Amino acid sequence: MFETDRSPDGYKNILNKELNYIIGNALTTIPLEYRMVFSLRELNGMNTAETAELLDISETNVKIRLNRVKQMLRKKVEKMYAPEDIFEFNLIYCDRIVNKVMKPSAIYRL
Repeated sequence: MFETDRSPDGYKNILNKELNYIIGNALTTIPLEYRMVFSLRELNGMNTAETAELLDISETNVKIRLNRVKQMLRKKVEKMYAPEDIFEFNLIYCDRIVNKVMKPSAIYRL
């Protein structure tokens, strides 16, 4: 018989998998030019200058796109979860992504 892990860690693992799926799914609906900036900056740890050079766009454009993609992702995730539910997830990878998506972005001036 299949036994479910009912420990707090087992519960957190299930929630993290679900959130990972939701963020991953939301990313696939974001236009490619925004998704690339998010991936390079937030997932791969590149800085603004490196990202701009790789994508052949200005650093200002990188900042604008990153701000916009975070807003898009935040809206998509908030449709499914209340912010207080999201911060219950505790795996390092998910925490890092959730914090970056849900963190209010600074306004970049041109």
